[in-house]
Amino acid sequence: MFDMSRVKHNDHPQPERRGWPRWLMALAATLIVAVVNGAASSPVYADELLHNPGFEEPYRNGLSVGWRDNSGWADVDVEYSRDTDAVRGVSQHIISHRVSAGAVQFVQKKIPLEEGKSYLVSLWMKGDVEGPVEVMLRKHGKPYTTYARKALRVSNEWSLYEFQLNSAVDDPSALFMVRTAGRGQIWLDEASMKEASEALSAAPETGNLIANGSFEADMDRWAVQVRESGGYRHEMPVSFADVRPSIITGEVPHGLHAMRLDLPLHTRMRITTPSFPVSPGDVYTASLWVKSDRPRTLTISMKDMGLGAQKILSKRIKVSGNWERYYFTVEIPPASGRSQILMVESIGKGSIWIDGVQVELGEKRKFVPARPVEVGFRREGKPHLYHPDQPVVLELCLAAHEVIDEGYSLLVNSRDFHGMERELTSINVYRDSPGTQCYSINHPSDETGYFRILASVSRNGTVVDRATIAIGVVPERSGPPLSASPFGGHARFNPSSLIAMRKLGVSWLRMHPPLGTKWFVVEPEQGRFEFIDEPIQYAKDLGFYILGSLDATPRWSSSAPPAMQTESAHGYRAYPPRDISDWGNYVETIVDRYEGVIDHWEVWNEPDSGGFLKLPETSESPFEKSRKAQVYVELVKAAYNAAKSVNPGAVMVAGAGTNHPPVRWIEHIIDNGLAGYFDVLSFHYYTSGRPIDMHDVPARERVEEVRKVAENGNDKHRVRIWETESGFPLEVCSPIAYGSPGEYCASDNESVAFLLRNYLEWFSSGVERWFFYHMFFPDRTDRTRLAGFFEWDRSPTALAIAYAVMADILREMEFKEFRELNDGVAVMEFAGNEKTVTAYWLKNWDPDAKVDVIMSQNEGDDGASIIDAMGVERDKVMPGEAVRIKVGRVPVYKVVQHNGSDAVVN
Repeated sequence: MFDMSRVKHNDHPQPERRGWPRWLMALAATLIVAVVNGAASSPVYADELLHNPGFEEPYRNGLSVGWRDNSGWADVDVEYSRDTDAVRGVSQHIISHRVSAGAVQFVQKKIPLEEGKSYLVSLWMKGDVEGPVEVMLRKHGKPYTTYARKALRVSNEWSLYEFQLNSAVDDPSALFMVRTAGRGQIWLDEASMKEASEALSAAPETGNLIANGSFEADMDRWAVQVRESGGYRHEMPVSFADVRPSIITGEVPHGLHAMRLDLPLHTRMRITTPSFPVSPGDVYTASLWVKSDRPRTLTISMKDMGLGAQKILSKRIKVSGNWERYYFTVEIPPASGRSQILMVESIGKGSIWIDGVQVELGEKRKFVPARPVEVGFRREGKPHLYHPDQPVVLELCLAAHEVIDEGYSLLVNSRDFHGMERELTSINVYRDSPGTQCYSINHPSDETGYFRILASVSRNGTVVDRATIAIGVVPERSGPPLSASPFGGHARFNPSSLIAMRKLGVSWLRMHPPLGTKWFVVEPEQGRFEFIDEPIQYAKDLGFYILGSLDATPRWSSSAPPAMQTESAHGYRAYPPRDISDWGNYVETIVDRYEGVIDHWEVWNEPDSGGFLKLPETSESPFEKSRKAQVYVELVKAAYNAAKSVNPGAVMVAGAGTNHPPVRWIEHIIDNGLAGYFDVLSFHYYTSGRPIDMHDVPARERVEEVRKVAENGNDKHRVRIWETESGFPLEVCSPIAYGSPGEYCASDNESVAFLLRNYLEWFSSGVERWFFYHMFFPDRTDRTRLAGFFEWDRSPTALAIAYAVMADILREMEFKEFRELNDGVAVMEFAGNEKTVTAYWLKNWDPDAKVDVIMSQNEGDDGASIIDAMGVERDKVMPGEAVRIKVGRVPVYKVVQHNGSDAVVN
């Protein structure tokens, strides 16, 4: 029996709080998850912290006593009810009927957290919902800090999810939250949150836990990030230099090789190890050999995987010109995750050598490699992107730390986007002495696509070590980037990154980052301008169209109060200038300097958010009592007039808001006089991981809302609209991260479906450009949640290859028609460049759902090719014939040259 009381939230929705700012997390966010189908053994607990954790009677408005809905800020339609399908007694049933903006949030208030204490959270769940279900601890009220979160993959069977966390704050009234931004239903039962005196852990692994710890297999599984130090004015020069490590031979502490990194001025480096498993509660010893060409300080840390994760070890050491071994002992806190990394950090010019890195259970020991034989791909610091029929040769190194006898073999396979595998090589390997041998592995490039290369070395059938790398074969560009192209992005301005963007078909680049046009960078002191021309000119010479950023007030002009005079992005830079004429002078100077190189400029980044534009509290500011929209419009007006005075052809972009729906912020700034002071309106539209064609309000309606407000009845002036920042918000499954059962990560199929469907929706809605955000090289092994176009080692992802294929297929195309077939198949047609392209996909989020679509060509028409998301021709349709194609959530394309027509039957 169901209590069918419904709670709806669709009036005056609050803006969706995009993502969860992990850099603000005050708790360890890497958690241990266990999923079982029966009773679980339990550690010793203190008292239960949840009220009514079993979701027992009574229920009111469908909600179990002690629990409540917290979705009033969102534009959702959610139904709560009592259900007898339960682990024990009754369960809480939640149906998410509609999520137009925000998320469904089911909470319990007044959860006491104490700094330094560990907690065990457990929850029985089942369901069928789009995307992850998140269990979170959050601050109740602004700034809505997320203390900890875990994204879980929920199945149709009851399963127990358990995770531990460490509190780094005292908060007597936190929220315990179950959250979903997808449609579907979930059941909850037998929740618990208790202080834990023992850890959830598996049997600890022994030996050296750091794979390739002496770099005998090149840089495999290691990442090196080199960024600016001493202020953001060095960001672009350091990025352009793109410093990469090298593997050296000679007198080294262990084996034959070590890593060397040569740092120029104004740099800081982070070296991250491959992730390794630990057992919370146990004691480990970390050690490494280091030397430097000059005395310097290094910081050695051990931390959970993930951005903002808590460091459980942080030690500073002084190093000099002689090889020395340094030891560190750490007891893993009970609440830490099983997946850890070591991080080595340093600042300043000079050379650093590292060798013999080890993490071991218990006390320090002599360095021993993690495995007797290790295998690794040679990492060159550039993405492995190729064109069809271009030679693809990968270097694979086999490091033997002992004699290799007859039982060893090496196998290398390639797996494509669809999971099809092919063998590249299979050989028996022998060595009568320790050493490294490298092999050249040839990979076919006869067709485009995404390929994951997997190498394994085995002994008598048992795998000893594995390595993986990804490559992409992308269409060769038929010409330079196009100004009319909708394909934009964000990337660091260095040769490797920009050449990769060129290969992927990116035409537009937005500078956020890089930061080389922002006010606080180019005018650090009043009247003294410092320009960073070389990286910008390099990008322009490659043919890119650049959207420069005008924002970020320098300290000398900022109206920030004394407490906010910090270097963070939300510090003094977020406040408007005390004197608007200083702002106008900056805009005039930089627009004049870069005329012909940068002719498109966006005024401020996300001014409607709480972080990037703040209203001052000092009496010195002319904006003191102004509303944010008024402040922003004054900045835009001044920028528009200044820019046009020196470059009448400059295209000024305004808006850049994050509000959901976008029209809310646009209404505010139009009402405050923005009309006549912009050439393009922009907005940012981050979502929860579902493509926008699955939202209850379609993209075209959102865009028309904006257009209607902006045009204000003037049919003769069609407003240009750009989407200048958003990306894929979910964690993509990483090939190098240790996972736990039940954890949610997005598959290649899911991320590609999101990207392609969003691009198709935006283009068909009249959005001229979409600047995808996550195109940067992470250069860190602990940044799996920031995965986008590239992995930790700069390997391309399936997202990047799908983007390149779409950019090629839709080059110089215009949207013509959208229609929907009977079984939920979306059909979108484009024409131009002497061809017609029709995209088909199933408007469903089930990865296994498929529908047969019959595609035919009339007699006398041209033939058609059926192309998948990876650019592979899957079938042909000849004139007068038909083929049956299975269509799922990832779009496929029907390409007809010379505008042949087609008939489609579902």
